Amino acid sequence: MEVVLPSDVIAYLEKMETAMRNLKSVQYTSHLTFTAKGKKITKTEQSTAKIWMQKPLFFRIDASQDGKNTLLFVCDNKQLFLYEYKTNRYGVFEPTPQRVEKATGFSLLSFVLTPNLKERLLVGVVSASLTSHPSYLLLTLQTKDRDSFQIYMDKKTFLPFKTRIDMQFASLEEAVSELKLDPKIPPSTFTFEPPKGAMMTGFRL
Repeated sequence: MEVVLPSDVIAYLEKMETAMRNLKSVQYTSHLTFTAKGKKITKTEQSTAKIWMQKPLFFRIDASQDGKNTLLFVCDNKQLFLYEYKTNRYGVFEPTPQRVEKATGFSLLSFVLTPNLKERLLVGVVSASLTSHPSYLLLTLQTKDRDSFQIYMDKKTFLPFKTRIDMQFASLEEAVSELKLDPKIPPSTFTFEPPKGAMMTGFRL
């Protein structure tokens, strides 16, 4: 049976998709909160990442946790690099859509880089709602697996400033700060030079 979603949800998803399509570059700070929900204990981890992106497929994600650098993703449109600070190891990959999605997750960066955003977001969705607040819109998408996707969208720019996934045993939230739209980003931002002594390894991504 085909699921018919509210027309206002479809309309605002299209506006968000258009806003993403019109962006040429973006820079911001991502604040991630991951919560694992066990039967006896709930564990929360927080991390921060500096994000740079320029179309068609240049991006840099420099992540840290508790003030220490953890992971670095760099994509130069031809190759995707993953560097692990703790072990001083790195991997090199073809930037397929699947790998880019794994690297970027459910985030503003992922939305900007997804050409068919509305279609991708609605995969598996069985119900949706739109709630209007004074300065933002809240889009809530429910999947057949009972996962909930929440997108907090600025009313003026139609860009998400917060996203959240609620699953059975975990939740993941991204909050955006220091957002710059269409900044001029130095080309060197999207180059990766292995640090001294770094070892190339067979990471999976």
